[in-house]
Amino acid sequence: MRFRHSCMLVLSAAAFLVAGCTVAPVQGTQNVAYWHGKGARSLFNERYAEALEYFKKAGELGGPRAEVQNGVGAALYGLGRNQEAVRHFTRALELDPRLAVAWYNRGNALRALGRGEEALADYDQALSLAPGQVKVLLSRASLLAEQRRLGRAEADVTAALSIQSHHAKAWRVLGSIRLQAGNFSGADEAFTRAMEETGATAELLAARGDARTFSGNISGALADYSRALKMNSRLTRAYLGRGHALMRAGGYVDALAAFTSAISLEPENDEAFRGRGRTWQKKGDLESALEDLDRAVALDPGDAENHVARAAVYACLGRWEEAAKDYTAALTEKGDSASLYISRGLARAKGGDTAGALEDYENALAIDPAAAGAYFNRAALRLRTGDVDRAIADYTKGLELEPKNGTGYMGRGAAYEEKGDLSRAVVDYTRAAEVLPGDSEPLARKARARFLRGDVSGALDDLKKAMRIDPGRASLYALRGRIWNARGDHRRAASDYAMAVKLDPGDATALVGLGIAHVRLGRLDRAAADFDRALERDPDLVEAMQGLAWILATAPDRELQNGSRALRLAKRALAAENSARSHDVLAAALAQTGDYAGAVAHQQIAINMLEQGPEPDEKALKAFRRRLVTYRQNRPWRDAP
Repeated sequence: MRFRHSCMLVLSAAAFLVAGCTVAPVQGTQNVAYWHGKGARSLFNERYAEALEYFKKAGELGGPRAEVQNGVGAALYGLGRNQEAVRHFTRALELDPRLAVAWYNRGNALRALGRGEEALADYDQALSLAPGQVKVLLSRASLLAEQRRLGRAEADVTAALSIQSHHAKAWRVLGSIRLQAGNFSGADEAFTRAMEETGATAELLAARGDARTFSGNISGALADYSRALKMNSRLTRAYLGRGHALMRAGGYVDALAAFTSAISLEPENDEAFRGRGRTWQKKGDLESALEDLDRAVALDPGDAENHVARAAVYACLGRWEEAAKDYTAALTEKGDSASLYISRGLARAKGGDTAGALEDYENALAIDPAAAGAYFNRAALRLRTGDVDRAIADYTKGLELEPKNGTGYMGRGAAYEEKGDLSRAVVDYTRAAEVLPGDSEPLARKARARFLRGDVSGALDDLKKAMRIDPGRASLYALRGRIWNARGDHRRAASDYAMAVKLDPGDATALVGLGIAHVRLGRLDRAAADFDRALERDPDLVEAMQGLAWILATAPDRELQNGSRALRLAKRALAAENSARSHDVLAAALAQTGDYAGAVAHQQIAINMLEQGPEPDEKALKAFRRRLVTYRQNRPWRDAP
């Protein structure tokens, strides 16, 4: 960052210090003070080359003097010759180590060269020699703010204001620091106070508009941006702020117009393209969003925000590898960001890079051990890969950090459910429902867990509550249909499954449930149609293949029988799922086509699989054995009408 002459001080009647601010005539010279004074006036009027010549003349007449070396350095700084300026300030300090103004001036030059820590040390030295100098306090505050040491920065500005409470620049700097720190109401207050001291300017109005945007005062922010643009219709910052405020308020069309205006004023402004790209994303136009964000990245590939914004669009498009690459680019700029590691970890996990995702979550936690998101994301990944116990441990740690995280409770509930601990799953889903009272998902999960635990009335009660929250959610009706089927109330099951299909015609599993209900009600033609429709939506759905194959192989009605198709479906089902049910269905299809030896063989396999299971289903075994007898008698199986 370049700091102009307004930050530089020379020794004159209006200089930084009173003591030593005049240059006494030297015996035998024409008038050193005269040339020094002319140099100071030229410097004040921004005539830097002229000032340099005057200070050099003073040096020629008076010899090496600290005040003259400081003046030469100030003129060189004004000319942008910062390295030379530092040398002259250093020479001044060698001649007079107590010349506070030279410490301050060298600090400014070092800061312009990007040598922030050295500049900070010089500001500290200047203030130790001359405490309470407002300009130095403000310069040090600005540097500290650049270094993200915002607490110390605000302390310096507060100290300056305790000396000069009506200092408009101090209020402006305080507003900027508070804006950076996220104290948006405080920033609003500081910018307002700055305007009270100097009057409203377009720049101050735009700055206050930014504070108001982030604090959620969108109407106030838009009013500030409008006033700013009336004062200066070419103020890009006001258009950018207006765009951000409108985007937050959902006024996407007007936001696009604001960002486009900013681009027309500054075609190389990456923030304008980034803002417009994010607005396109919110409108759902991902291709336009990507086009603008590509431009933003091209304009400033070193800005982490550009890469993060584009990564979000890639994530929406399911282009996880490209999203991960953008997060990697952002991490080269902000390698100490736990949130970026978490985001890249999620992209890597979605893209199938489990090891890379786990490494990212570890890095995030090394930076910030309290990063609950890293625990939750790692838990979800571990649950998905079957590492259930460690998933539970991660969810537990995340919930210790964020005890009101409903998603975390649902995740841990799912882990307990996967482990077979339905009681603990119900407890976690109950807590999630308390934390997320307007969300039907925790209640739906709780209903399923209670149903699996055998608490049917509790499950139905949870579903009733969930339906009040979200009456148009198809999966709630499908789950209740499943419960009704299990209870033997197939009419209610058919009704609920029919509603689920109406609400979500693409739900193949609901169609399977509806088909099962129709089978139990003896409506085999309707059941066959249900299974057929399910297969149209999901050709690989095993339950649909089994259900349709069974009807085609075993229906008493000849018009429904189709042995060849039943056989094709049954073979596909067995290839997809080697289960007792698949062998049972294939045996029925083989018998329907007259291959009784094959039917006997597969029925025997089905029986063996059931008998070898951990808890044999005696009712199913009895039915399987009855069918085996029928096939040995060279007869196909027929379900009772």
